[in-house]
Amino acid sequence: MNRTILLMKRMSLLMNRMILLMKRMSLLMNRTILLMKRMSLLMKRIILYLKL
Repeated sequence: MNRTILLMKRMSLLMNRMILLMKRMSLLMNRTILLMKRMSLLMKRIILYLKL
């Protein structure tokens, strides 16, 4: 019994770590996407200025 409980605890810990990692990754992804959008906006503005 004790072994199974220990295993379960370890598994839950691993799961929690994985979830945390996933959240961090999604945050990073969101930030990069935001950065990309800003960059594209900047590029469009620059192109507009160049055309003028």
